Amino acid sequence: MQRYVVFLSLILAVQLHAQDSTSAVSGKGLFADHKGFRVGVSLGPRILPGSGGQVEVRYVDQSPSRDSLRQTLDIPAVKVVLAYQLYAEAEFNRFFFQLGVEGFFGKFSSHAPFVGIGITPFRWKSWDVRTSARLTYGSGKYKLGDVVNNSDWFLIGGQKIYDDYLRMNYRDRYIGVVPALTLDKTFGKHWAVEAGASLFITVRHHARVEFYGHNGDGRNSADEGFSFPPRRTTDNASEVALDDVDMDFIRDGEVIDKLPQYYTGLSLLAGVSYMF
Repeated sequence: MQRYVVFLSLILAVQLHAQDSTSAVSGKGLFADHKGFRVGVSLGPRILPGSGGQVEVRYVDQSPSRDSLRQTLDIPAVKVVLAYQLYAEAEFNRFFFQLGVEGFFGKFSSHAPFVGIGITPFRWKSWDVRTSARLTYGSGKYKLGDVVNNSDWFLIGGQKIYDDYLRMNYRDRYIGVVPALTLDKTFGKHWAVEAGASLFITVRHHARVEFYGHNGDGRNSADEGFSFPPRRTTDNASEVALDDVDMDFIRDGEVIDKLPQYYTGLSLLAGVSYMF
């Protein structure tokens, strides 16, 4: 938590110092004539801390055949994933507003739309220093494993799923804030490259379990379109609270409430943008 406070303090100090920047640095002061729109994309590593260790997943479904899963997950203490950001931005003088989506890929993945606001406190020739803060609301997923159908159907929360396999995903809905610091350099009138750091801080998240049926390829069979003979049900997916299913997460012989994998982490992104 201490390093988060230091990072946020740095962002605030840069923004406050912008109020005192002189025309020798900025050219025309805080409200220089610089307006426009841009779209951009950035990629880079995101460092996700976790408590680490092996977690055993034990699950039994509600059907008469009592289909079950016992799977061991190896949760790293620190996980590095490929992060991305796509955004559209409107700039008014030195202030800018953003809309976009960000997240990361992998077995543990996340995708979240965001809205952001920022300021360019320093501008010198083709170089900009930009600080911003974003608010995100998104969804994360971690694959738990597949349950084999031993009978005719699975039963999840009173819903029957007629498939050979049942995919289980750990799902999160979360809210986060993201302070960021970026260095930007323009080339000509339309292009810019940028590099920076952003710190995702989880404000709130709610965990659930997603179930859907498939025939061995991992794809939701409800998305396969027309089939003959017709399937006995097209509603083959369900998302329920952790307390509503017979599932345990066990680490070091003790039952824990949630997976020890978190969203809060540092991203180092580099990308390109096009200005209109």
